[in-house]
Amino acid sequence: MAKILVVDDSAAIRDMVRLMLIDGGHEAVVAESAVMAFAAIKRASFDILIIDQNMPGLTGIEATKLLRTYPRYRLMKIIILSADSRVEHGDDSMVAGADAYLDKPLTSAKLLTSVKLVLGPAD
Repeated sequence: MAKILVVDDSAAIRDMVRLMLIDGGHEAVVAESAVMAFAAIKRASFDILIIDQNMPGLTGIEATKLLRTYPRYRLMKIIILSADSRVEHGDDSMVAGADAYLDKPLTSAKLLTSVKLVLGPAD
């Protein structure tokens, strides 16, 4: 079981992803912006950050770049979500330091497979 922070400005997406993760056996916490995500990360430890690419204020890519500048968060796994499936957005996400990139709409299988892949083999 992983502890996962889900960040999306859409309440519907946040709730959907949270429920998929809980159904998959994970603990999920939600935030509606990158600023709220940073506050949550300072208070608690998360195995994975799942963040929307396109949000008001800091985007998922900008938040990922910023997190990767702090040694404490360099190893945190990050999955970026986007409704825009252009190849360059996936490339931008990976260059920013994301571990995975997922297109919306999400399926539970696609999300849980990505979570499993970024977590790596169980010890």
